[in-house]
Amino acid sequence: MRKNILKLFVFLVMGVLLASCAARKAPPSESAFKPVDLNAKLKSGEYEQKVETFVVILDASSTMSEEGNFEMAKEVASRMNQTIPEMELVAALRTLGENRTNETRLVYGTTRYKRGDLESAIVGVRGFGATPLGHAIEAASEDLRTTRGNTAVIIFSDGKETDRTALVAAEIMKEELGGRLCIYTVLFGDDPAGRSLMEQIARVGECGYFVSAEEIYPSEGMATLAENIFLEKAAELLPVGARLDSDEDGVPDDLDQCPETPEGATVNSVGCWAFEGVVLFDFGRYDIKPEAYPFLNEVVTILKMNPETKVEIEGHTDNVGTAEYNQRLSEERAKVIMDYLVENGIDAERLSQKGYGVTQPVASNDTEEGRAKNRRVELRRQ
Repeated sequence: MRKNILKLFVFLVMGVLLASCAARKAPPSESAFKPVDLNAKLKSGEYEQKVETFVVILDASSTMSEEGNFEMAKEVASRMNQTIPEMELVAALRTLGENRTNETRLVYGTTRYKRGDLESAIVGVRGFGATPLGHAIEAASEDLRTTRGNTAVIIFSDGKETDRTALVAAEIMKEELGGRLCIYTVLFGDDPAGRSLMEQIARVGECGYFVSAEEIYPSEGMATLAENIFLEKAAELLPVGARLDSDEDGVPDDLDQCPETPEGATVNSVGCWAFEGVVLFDFGRYDIKPEAYPFLNEVVTILKMNPETKVEIEGHTDNVGTAEYNQRLSEERAKVIMDYLVENGIDAERLSQKGYGVTQPVASNDTEEGRAKNRRVELRRQ
């Protein structure tokens, strides 16, 4: 009888262990990683340094505990670190949901990049809390305020978010950093909604791209990602004629993703019209602040040069006060911008205005900084 009980106990224990192993996501087939040496491309003169700063955002939140995604994310981040070519860089590593907290934390940088120091920071990251990805992206924007030069933000996450906070935070980051920012997103797991969000965030950067973790886990896949992030073909080696600028916007045709931008338009690093902008307001006010006039005057100039273009003017507020009060305030903010454009020669028929009150925040209303970002008017081409 005792022997039968012992056999049953062993059988049950083995069953639990096997079930646990089966529940974990099997890592990609390549286990031995040998980083590809990208330094040879730099030394040959065929390639040159593309970015001066990079930030890694590593998701350590509770959903990443599923299927071994968190440990795989740390491994992929480590492999990228091992593949980065030797160059002068400023680097940072920011986590979300680390050490079972609900906070985002800067665990490395922003500082001069040292491979060994970043590796130690990656190894030391622990999960699993519940910080939204958007909070980490907002914090990364603050990390980058004092940096200079072209910047890459690389996000390692499963994309499992319940709202648009992360996408909105990425849009604000792009507005703040402009053409010097590229965003790369690496997806862990196979959640369809997570994939969609990560793809959208990558597109916000207008350069950079989305990729799954499985694609870059092997040495060659990681080398491709690292090369695309940190290196670019030397301009002087491009074929004759490749640097033409047909629309004369300052971006060569071989890099221009919007080859017919309107005359006089301000464009981003890939030649697309950086027209959409934001005008911010003080609390409870709808008068235009002095710092908004350069942008509004550019809008006037561009609209006069492109008479077919129409603009939608959208007013927004923070959440302080009643819904009715904020609705009226948002309408007044939209109206004052429309009035300014009309007063400066833009036909009112080309403009539309609408107030959205508190309904479309772009940042958290729980902080003064977030509320300040929500007190705004957005201008969009129709």
